[in-house]
Amino acid sequence: AVPLKKNLFQISLSKVERNIAGLDWVKQVSVRRQVPSTLWIHVREHRPQALLLDERLHFVSEEGVVFKAVTKELNRDFPVITGLKKSDSLDEALKIIHFLRDFSDFELFGLSEIHYNEITGFSIVTLMGPMEIRLGRENIASKIIRLKKIWDGLENRFSRVRGIDLDYDDRAFVKL
Repeated sequence: AVPLKKNLFQISLSKVERNIAGLDWVKQVSVRRQVPSTLWIHVREHRPQALLLDERLHFVSEEGVVFKAVTKELNRDFPVITGLKKSDSLDEALKIIHFLRDFSDFELFGLSEIHYNEITGFSIVTLMGPMEIRLGRENIASKIIRLKKIWDGLENRFSRVRGIDLDYDDRAFVKL
């Protein structure tokens, strides 16, 4: 809502910032005057990392901010977080996504879903297979490190694996 051909000094920078900041995809905005006749607007957008299913699908940024309900956007190819609400902290689910992105072998199977259950904790579901990997509630990072070791040992048997349960401190169970 910036009028064209209006005197640069008659435009309220704070009003322009508020208008732009109210847009769903906008993470941060700054507006400046550049004399003699330019209004400089710098916008940083949210970068989606996941989708949250809480009654409907919402985009989740890399900072864990639920910023927009999914409508007609073309790019919706993100892992889906289920079992949590918009008001919950999504930090742990996003940590799982980041750990698995660094795990190059896991790319072969892809991440379809991260599910949270109050009783059993976190589990992930792969795209290929599909396969469920139970992580539990605690020591998620160490369990994903253990998953990397198990993954190497299963190299020739991936097509038979139906699930992996890592919700134990000192062992894992592989379901064939």
